Amino acid sequence: MTVADRIRLKRESLGWSQKDLAEKLGLKDKSSVTKIETSGNKITLKNIEKIADALGCSVQYLMGWDQIKTDYVVRDNKDVLHLVEVTEGFDEDSFMRLFEYAEFLKSKQKKEGEDHVERISKR
Repeated sequence: MTVADRIRLKRESLGWSQKDLAEKLGLKDKSSVTKIETSGNKITLKNIEKIADALGCSVQYLMGWDQIKTDYVVRDNKDVLHLVEVTEGFDEDSFMRLFEYAEFLKSKQKKEGEDHVERISKR
């Protein structure tokens, strides 16, 4: 599911038309919302924050971040803020590549840990 899909679904779950959301966002007409809902990969993080606020949901929900399961424990909110700063301006494709790379690193780390355990058990 894309950012655009989540925006549309959240708007529809509130019973709002595209015109209603456009008004909440201070846009002139619904055509801007139509563009957002059909090409969500062109939305900046700043605008996603505005849309999330208008829809009464989190940026994490709209970005799909709440669906990502991880064993990583954030030790400090600075980690999250740094990640947001570094990725500001990423389009959806860039986010997907970032998540794919993170999954690759996670599996590599897991494999290295399994290899280490196997070497110890053979001693």
